[in-house]
Amino acid sequence: MNGFLGRLPPSGGGERLANFQIIFSGNEDDLYRFVLTWKMSSDVKKYDELKQQIQILEKRVKELRERISELEEERMRLQREIAELTSLRESVRRDLAVHGREVEASKEI
Repeated sequence: MNGFLGRLPPSGGGERLANFQIIFSGNEDDLYRFVLTWKMSSDVKKYDELKQQIQILEKRVKELRERISELEEERMRLQREIAELTSLRESVRRDLAVHGREVEASKEI
């Protein structure tokens, strides 16, 4: 039986290196294949974590786009309401001006 003593590379956020020991039987090709397999599985795990983070971010972007759309609709609704109120205000001012002239004219009589 051959043995190999090594250290795992750091995983993620600065964790301490862990000691490990691999006991294998066979030649160095078997060890090489094992190390490659272990490295690939580590890379796959990182890929899966990144994929999950991307999916979360994509969902958040979709939610934010929907919220932006809702806010745009609300803005347009408020702009229409402002235009209507401005128009009404101008109409009331004109009516008051006309009514005011009528009142002054009736006082003179």
